[in-house]
Amino acid sequence: VEFNGTTVSEFLDDFTDALRQSRESAILGKYEDSLVFYDGVLAQIQHRLKNVSEQSLKEKWNEMKDTIQDEARTVKELTTILLSFKDAPNAANMSRSRSLGAASFDGKENHEEDPQVWPAPPDPRRTIAPRGSLTNAPDLPGWAQKA
Repeated sequence: VEFNGTTVSEFLDDFTDALRQSRESAILGKYEDSLVFYDGVLAQIQHRLKNVSEQSLKEKWNEMKDTIQDEARTVKELTTILLSFKDAPNAANMSRSRSLGAASFDGKENHEEDPQVWPAPPDPRRTIAPRGSLTNAPDLPGWAQKA
């Protein structure tokens, strides 16, 4: 049986190869390439649907087309998400550097703006109590006070 100058077997080989390439490209993160292959596969299916007269075969091809369209739609969504990351790198970096306590445009740090930025620890030299001051405190139990 021939289909536009090629046998059904040749058509199916070309079809499965293009579908495999579209899926492999998507897995490898080559989403633009993958979409090109998906478009070619969907065009082949559409062309095939025009030449199929048997209803059960048309239904199977339509089911396959729907499945492949869903795959292509997922790849398009991934592409859109990746582009959104590429479009706003400066805004993301600015907010991240602010949350890390980076200096603002006036050269001062803005710790008050971000509740996730902790203040500097207290100076340990100022927080050490003088020798013996705690052992004579009146609110300590008797066993802790100096005798």
